[in-house]
Amino acid sequence: MSPCLPRPCASTGTRRAPRAGRRAFLTAKAEPGVTCHLRGVFPSASFGSSADTEVGPAEHAVSDGVTLSGSRAAYAGVNPKTTAGDHGKQFDRLHLSVMGDELNSVTLELPETVTVDRPEATHWHADPADAVPFSA
Repeated sequence: MSPCLPRPCASTGTRRAPRAGRRAFLTAKAEPGVTCHLRGVFPSASFGSSADTEVGPAEHAVSDGVTLSGSRAAYAGVNPKTTAGDHGKQFDRLHLSVMGDELNSVTLELPETVTVDRPEATHWHADPADAVPFSA
């Protein structure tokens, strides 16, 4: 089984995370006829090109990986702002790749503009309930 790559093996989308404020909820699915595996680490992502918009881990332990095939999906949550106050940079897109394959990234349009300051993401999970980041 091959690892999942953003292009062409998996499709991703974003929406607002349920019950989690302005956080983004990522869903990854394999393209028809493709089976691949996402490691249980946080997505390699950033909101812009500067280092301070790179997404860090919201979880400390590595979770189980997720095998994508058919209707099976993987989920990750992104909290764009983990600090208090109104400071931060505004973005409306998220650059996303699979950890270790950053050259094959995709750019996703967010459902709304978000303020970014020390962003974090959960690991990829099979259960969407596990993919909601709850930090500040």
